[in-house]
Order: sequence, then structure tokens, then C-alpha cells
Amino acid sequence: MNSGYIDIKKEIYKVAIIGFGPKGLYGLERLLAEINDKIPEQRIEIHIYNRTKFFGSGDVYRNDQPQFLLMNYEDKNIDINIEKAPKMIANIESFSSWKASANSFQLASNSIPYYSPRALVGSYLEHSYLELTKACSKNITIIPHIDTIVDLKVVGTNYAIKTENEDWGMDRFSKILLTTGHFWFRPAVSKASNRNQIEFIYPVTKNLKIINADTAVCIKGFGLTFIDTVLELSEGRGGIFKTKQNGDLEYIPSGQEPSKIAVITRTGLPMIPRKGNKENTTQLRYFTQSFINKLLSKHNINFEKEVLPMVLKDMYYSYYEQLFARYNNELRFNDDFKLVEKQVLDFHVNNDVLAFDWKKIENCFYDKSMLTSGDIIEKIRQDIFDVEKNTPICAVYNCWSRISPMFNELYVAGVLASYSKHKFDSYYFGLFNRLSYGPPLYNMKKVLALAEAGIINFDHIKNSKYHFDENLSKHILKTGSISSEFDMLINATIPRGDSKKNRSQLFTNLITRGIITECIENENDEKSSKIKMNTFGNPINIDGITLKDITFYGTPTEGNTFDNDTLSRTRNNYASSWARSVVLDILKMKKIETI
Repeated sequence: MNSGYIDIKKEIYKVAIIGFGPKGLYGLERLLAEINDKIPEQRIEIHIYNRTKFFGSGDVYRNDQPQFLLMNYEDKNIDINIEKAPKMIANIESFSSWKASANSFQLASNSIPYYSPRALVGSYLEHSYLELTKACSKNITIIPHIDTIVDLKVVGTNYAIKTENEDWGMDRFSKILLTTGHFWFRPAVSKASNRNQIEFIYPVTKNLKIINADTAVCIKGFGLTFIDTVLELSEGRGGIFKTKQNGDLEYIPSGQEPSKIAVITRTGLPMIPRKGNKENTTQLRYFTQSFINKLLSKHNINFEKEVLPMVLKDMYYSYYEQLFARYNNELRFNDDFKLVEKQVLDFHVNNDVLAFDWKKIENCFYDKSMLTSGDIIEKIRQDIFDVEKNTPICAVYNCWSRISPMFNELYVAGVLASYSKHKFDSYYFGLFNRLSYGPPLYNMKKVLALAEAGIINFDHIKNSKYHFDENLSKHILKTGSISSEFDMLINATIPRGDSKKNRSQLFTNLITRGIITECIENENDEKSSKIKMNTFGNPINIDGITLKDITFYGTPTEGNTFDNDTLSRTRNNYASSWARSVVLDILKMKKIETI
């Protein structure tokens, strides 16, 4: 939206980064690198807005959270550095190197092999932010704001910002990067004010402190946020996990845990844990780049008919490649999958072992309408055994993490049919996450110990009937003949970025002003939508005009992009294109000045 004249020696070019967790930090780093490389003399103000004082780490990785809240992302994958040109302005060590240093030794003392506390990662991110600010040249001013943006509007050729604590400020911004994360879809005023319900658990120490030893708790969700919740309500209350001789854990209660903890979820399926430090040595044979390239030339692709079969072929092949090796046999690859299946049939004639069964991998409880605590405990025990022993089924679990980057190309290209994309988003996204991106093995052992100690009960986990009794002020769950009352309901689910539920005030105001527009892809599900934007994260306004001075990055782009890994520097990297757009805008105005 910028045009006109600027004296680069006198005028200050202003940009804003709204939301300053890891994605905001990456945006800042790329901008500083681009400025240093191409316009080192330009005076620039970079205003960064974050809801809390944790600049660089944001709410998810803030460094004041309990040390028992662990990453599900291995240390070796965490690194502020990026190989992409231009070169970073500061020499910052990788997370693993920083963690090993004397300065972070005390913080790292609570780590388990390969997985660190999230607070420690937050300290690394905040350290990286400080290193970048120290390396800045004098022409750049970074101005941090601890505040929440609630509105944004066009003023001439620039933008003005309104916050919770300050009305429309005097600053006018030429370019804006929005990296608001999951808070984008959480109201500025938390619904946790209802004493009977907690809608968002983070930060856990603060948001869960109202739960005491007399409270009966029901938790909605069975994923990573569920684990954080139960650990805060157990270990966070003084309970102790002791390691037994066989490596299992035993939980010693403190007496401060809730009186009971129940879990409700749609499928009743736990996430598959991860051991860490396992290299994916199995090569993808069928889901290849050439396969993707062929699909990219098509339109209205049906995921279940055209993509999923190739995913399953690689899972099948990976499973049997590992299984054959255990029996000192070799599975010979062939493009003709029937010839692979023939080898497998011959193998099973001579070996009484479990066959690959996608139906059971997809949902081992598919034939059970209701589940008991015993069912879930047995499933968790089996998963722990498989991961510890690295049985062939683990090769299946490891497949999606290798397939995902290539599948992302299809997703971003928009070649999936809308109905099929909706099916993927609403079902397969969660399924593959459960199989491939679960918690560290140690944390799942803690969940098992809590269940064995009777702290967690799974009898209501599937197909429960729920209602809130206004007279009793209780949450009621009924599963078959079992009925239970609970004082508190905790929402341990995290909405995806394409959810229309719990939209923030900023999001609502941007729609009202016509700065952004929504696209509902599936007419049968109006709760799910995406922001209309181009392939660089620039929104398309109500008049159909692409606003190239605003860029979304991370969670707000979901629906347009797939799997925005919070700490990835390469997945859907709109930070680089935004930083280049800032520099090109300044260079364009510099050219106008010289005419």
C-alpha cells in the first residue's frame, strides 16, 4: 500500500510484528539479515508486540513454567540458525550446544535424554532474541511492547494499531507481520473465569491453581495438552514418580491431587510415545517426489482414493522390511506392489507373526463402543513396549514424519478437492499426529503410572453422554451404566488455526473492517474456515485486493498451509518473503527519491 517519497536519511521506516513467540522471532531475524545485507543505512523502527514479557518464547515456551513439562520435539531439531541467505547478523549456537554450556547446565538438569523441558527451550529462544538485539546496527531500533493488539486499521498508505492498554497510537506502520499463534483463536478475555470450566490451561500453574484436593475433574482431550494437565495436577502438587527396577514408573501421591480425574475424547485413543534419537533409516519407496509432482498437475484430488493408498503402501513396506530383517530375511522392493505382497504372503506361511492391519493401526478399538480403564492401560503398556523395543510397528509410526513435508506441497498448492481436504483436516490430520508426533516415552510412562495408581480414570473416555446440571452446578458424565459427577471441566484441546470458535477480538475486528475475509470450504461445516490469502501469506480483503503489506505466518495460515511446526525454520516459511518485501519496499522508495 506504500507509495510516494521518503528521505531515507531522515525518515524512519516502521514495521510491526504482532505476536512474538518463535515465529515472531524468526520474522525479526530474517528482517535484520535482509536489512544488513541490502540497506544498512536505512533508519528503521521494528515494533514487536507480545502479550507477556517472554519475548521470543511466547506463551508456549515461556521460561517460568514447570520443568516437568517436556518437549515432544528432539533437542537435535531445535536451532535458531537458518542456512538460507542472507547470513544471520549474529552467531548463535544451536540449542544442543547452548544447552551443554555452563550457563544453561542448571536449567538442563531436569532434562531426559533427547527431550528438554519447554522452559529450557524458552530460555534458549529468549537468549537468541537478546543476541539479535545486541548485534543490531545503530540505524535499527527495536521497540518491545507488552500488550495485546485488539484492532488494526488503514490510515492513508499505512496502518495504525490499537491495543488493550493504549488507544490508537501515533505510530504508523508500513509493513505488518502477524504471528499470533494459537492465541489468534482465543478471546482476549479468557472464558476460564467460569469457576466450573477452564477453557485454556496455559500457563498451567496459574490457570489450574483453583483446583484443589477436593475437586473432581473431567478433562476433555487425550493429547499433549492432556498430559501437561495431569502432570500439573499430580507432580505439580508434590507427587513423586519413582523408577522401578524394570524401568517402569511408580507414582507416590502427595494427597494434594484432585479427588478424581476422568478423561473424555472422541476416539479414546492415546498418542503413540516417542523414544528419541531414532534415525528414520527406512527409505520411502512409493510416496516419492515424482509421485507428488504428478499429483501437482491435477485438480480436485481425492485424498482417500489417490493419496492415502500410497501412504499405506509405504507403511506396509516399512513394517515388513523391519519384520523380515528380524527373521534374517530381505524384503525385495518392486514398483509392482503385488510382487511385494506375494513375498509377504510367502513369509506368513512360514512365520506365525502379526500381519500388517491398517484398520487396527488406525483404531485398535474400532469394534468397541465403550472402553474401560483396563482397555486404555493395556493399550498404553503395549505402546510403551513397542517403542522401547523398537518393534516393526514403530517403522509404521515413523512414516508420516517423512511423508509430511511432501504432502505439504499438495496441501499448499490447493489441489485437494474441498470435500476431501475437509476430511483430511477433520480426521486424518489428527490420526497421523497421534501416530507420529506423540509425547516422549518418559511422559507416557508417567501417564501409565498415574492410571495404575488410580489418579486417572478412563471409564468415561469414549461415547460418554455429557450434560451440566445447573441445580447441582456439576458436570455429569454417563457411560453405559456408570454415571459420575465432576466439579470442574478442563478443555485440554488446542484448536487449529482454521477454527471459527473462540476467535480473538483482533481477528473479529479485521473481518468487520474487511481487511481480511474468510472462505468456508465445506458447506456442511461452517465452524471451519480459512483466511483468504495468497501463497506468501498476504490476505485478500473484502474487495478482492491482496494486501501485500500484511503477512500472516504460522497458525493463522492454517487451512491454507499444513502442519505449521512451531519451531521449524523452513516449513511454510513466510518470514523470509515478508522480510524481503520490507526491503524491496524501501529500495523502491529510495529509487523514487533519486529520480
